[in-house]
Amino acid sequence: AGAAGAAQKAEEIKALLDLLESTQGKAEGEWENLDESLSYAGSGDYSREDASDPLATPSEEPYWIPEEADEDYAAMDENLGVLRNNPYLEEVRAMLDQLEAILEDTRTIQGTASSVIDDINGVLYTASDTAEDTANVLSSLRGADEQLVYLLEDMRNLISTVDGYVPDMMEALRSTEDLMTGLSRTIDTTHSFLAVVDSTLNAAGDSLDEGTRASLQGARGLLDKSLQMLDDTADVRAAGADMKETLDEQLDKFEEENNFLNMDPEAEMLSFTSEKNQEPNSLQIIVRTDEISEDSAPTDISDEESAETADVGPFQRMWNVFVKMFEAIVDIFKNR
Repeated sequence: AGAAGAAQKAEEIKALLDLLESTQGKAEGEWENLDESLSYAGSGDYSREDASDPLATPSEEPYWIPEEADEDYAAMDENLGVLRNNPYLEEVRAMLDQLEAILEDTRTIQGTASSVIDDINGVLYTASDTAEDTANVLSSLRGADEQLVYLLEDMRNLISTVDGYVPDMMEALRSTEDLMTGLSRTIDTTHSFLAVVDSTLNAAGDSLDEGTRASLQGARGLLDKSLQMLDDTADVRAAGADMKETLDEQLDKFEEENNFLNMDPEAEMLSFTSEKNQEPNSLQIIVRTDEISEDSAPTDISDEESAETADVGPFQRMWNVFVKMFEAIVDIFKNR
């Protein structure tokens, strides 16, 4: 409110100075006219005989004077003569000079006052801005104060929460201490065990070296056998593939000859000996071989059982047959 009142007073002072300046301008105009007239009156140029226009003023062009106004102009000339010889004329001129100086001083004071008023207005505007900035700062401080209160309340709640967790933390620290104690004991026991193992290894080093060397050699032999078995397995797989291919060829050939796979199992069976016979109930296959006489002695007796294996069981015999078959197949494919 004080800043607004000061600004209003400054505006009023400025208006008064503008009015004074306008009045001064009018006074200067009147003074110039009066000074011109007085200068002309004091010069005496209007009464000279050689003048082209005795009644003309310095600011006017020569003009014609009617005869009816000669008496008036004569009276005016007389009055001007009296005025020219008046001793107070110089005093009036001096007073006018002083008035002109005063007006100049007034103009200077007016400029100074205008500058001062501008400075005052700038200060008032600055004070107004400062007041607004101060209000903004106070508002910000008030908001910061509220935030600080909220922060203190949150810190109080946090401290209460931490106080609630302190017993659990102490219990956890005690459990951790017990765990570290047990771990230290375990480390001591492990250290003792490793010391015993180290002493045992040092005492039985030679024996362990020999046993380890023998174990490694046995493992090496086992690996060699395993590799050989893998090679044999590959040969057996190849032999199986060849055998399957051979069987497929034979089945295809047999299928082409008698259409075996496409026969009808529900069809009526025919007798091999004569078509006049009834449908047989069983199938008999007759194989024709060379004659066998008592004089002919067998030359291959590798499949006959020896007296040493006469007492083995049936499962052992079957196993021996499978072993011999496997060996025969392996030998066949090895010699190819």
